[in-house]
Amino acid sequence: IDVGVGDIIVPHAEKRYFQPQLEGYSAPEILTYSLDSTIAEKFDAILQRFELTGRMKDFYDIYFLSQCFNFDGFILQQAIKQTIVNRGTEFNQGSLSRLSALSEDSDMLTKWRYFLKTIDNQFLSFSEIIIGIELFLRPICDAIINETDCLLHWSSSDKAWN
Repeated sequence: IDVGVGDIIVPHAEKRYFQPQLEGYSAPEILTYSLDSTIAEKFDAILQRFELTGRMKDFYDIYFLSQCFNFDGFILQQAIKQTIVNRGTEFNQGSLSRLSALSEDSDMLTKWRYFLKTIDNQFLSFSEIIIGIELFLRPICDAIINETDCLLHWSSSDKAWN
């Protein structure tokens, strides 16, 4: 469990129950990040470090969440925008291009191969992850840069914004 202090959570913290691993204990109720803020925090970490990051799980988590959950573009946009502003992270029109370039960085590919061993999946390519993240976040990033509202909805089953 990671503990976050001082982070902005959009739209709000969510109550979740976690099943204890020991019998005889009730499931504790814990306030957690929303999925939107989880993605925002992970994307912010990528933007801060790019090729210097060792946090390969951030890439995987954004990709995984986009494959499993639907998202409201406006809420996700607000989560990302408020997070990068709150943390003072540089974000501009070239940020997604720089993200895309990571798929060909030899050091990142090496880090990715090591990460795959931790999730027991040797077949998920880093370029597939980056393409998926870019597809998922492109309309959000464009809306932030252009100072417009993203009024689209992400369908995890279609892997597309509608």
